[in-house]
Amino acid sequence: MRILPLGLILLACDTPPAPAEPHPAEPHPAATQPADLVIPVGHAANLPLQMYVGIDGVWDTEVDYALGDGYPASLTITPPNEIYVIQGCSTPRGTTAWTTLANVQGTAATLSLRSGVLSVSLNTEGTVTAVLEGEATGISCNGVTTLPLHHTLTIRVRRITGFVVDQVHQRWPGCEAGVVLPEGVALWLPVAHPLDASGNRFEAANAPKPVAMTLKSTGELARTMQSWELTASAGHVDLSLDTTRPVRGLASFEVVGAEALTRVEAKLFLRKAAWKGYVSEEITEGASYQLWFPEQDNLVDLQVTSALSSAGKLCMPIPGRWLTATSSTPHCGPAGGEQYGGGLPVAEIQSLGECRLEVTMPNTSHRWAASFTTR
Repeated sequence: MRILPLGLILLACDTPPAPAEPHPAEPHPAATQPADLVIPVGHAANLPLQMYVGIDGVWDTEVDYALGDGYPASLTITPPNEIYVIQGCSTPRGTTAWTTLANVQGTAATLSLRSGVLSVSLNTEGTVTAVLEGEATGISCNGVTTLPLHHTLTIRVRRITGFVVDQVHQRWPGCEAGVVLPEGVALWLPVAHPLDASGNRFEAANAPKPVAMTLKSTGELARTMQSWELTASAGHVDLSLDTTRPVRGLASFEVVGAEALTRVEAKLFLRKAAWKGYVSEEITEGASYQLWFPEQDNLVDLQVTSALSSAGKLCMPIPGRWLTATSSTPHCGPAGGEQYGGGLPVAEIQSLGECRLEVTMPNTSHRWAASFTTR
């Protein structure tokens, strides 16, 4: 889908943004498998829209559909229950309705509008454009309560000629060609995207999971309660698609434990509570630091810049559970919490005074220590 400035619309997506740090995930009770995990084909016959429009009520949307292979060919597109007007409205939300379908061009799909729902019947490869008109009501926008809507819709119908597989963890620098992930935390599932006749990747609205995928591991695999996540124990994971069409992209990935880390570049930082948020300072041995709000959470973070394993570069943050913090002074002690600015919270300042802290990764030689004072 193409997103335009001002008069624009966003299609709803079932995949949320990636988490900033790995987090523990309970496996789904019905999804645990000892070695193999099958992600089945997923079809969708209805496409709901989420609308963010300007005060002129004009926007456009592009939708791609896959043709053939049992993908739904009789489809519906429904306006959302709420519309969001993005320009200075005291009550930006309203309800929407389509009343007219006009200026249909192209024969790749047959369109009809009944009771405010657009029906789409796929015919052949190609492009169809149309205009949907209606109104938004119940808004309060500079004296405007009813907003005329003018929606230009472009539908592209494509046949799938192949697939490309990727995983969100490949976005880390140095992880484009090979992916190494930590065990025991939530990982993003690999995703197969269809390719059209020109070899271009697209997202098929009627096939959010266009082909079945099997993950075969030398360790254990489990789905989590989140549809886009899995957990895995250490091992090599191979990916295969249930298709005779060409497949490119990610074919496997590695999952490792802490003992596989060969080099970790990291430093300890003091995260000090401030008027708004926090301020982080690298800890210098023997230094003294003033805390502005001693009664609030003041933490010690381990900021990791790079972690290498025997299988390659780690493509996610080190899990906090891999670290153990101990203190020989009563003024600081172990702590957990949310990652902040790339740092893993390992200890908290419990009272003003000297803090002698050691952070280790059990069963490895990795160790970080600091002695400092807070006042």
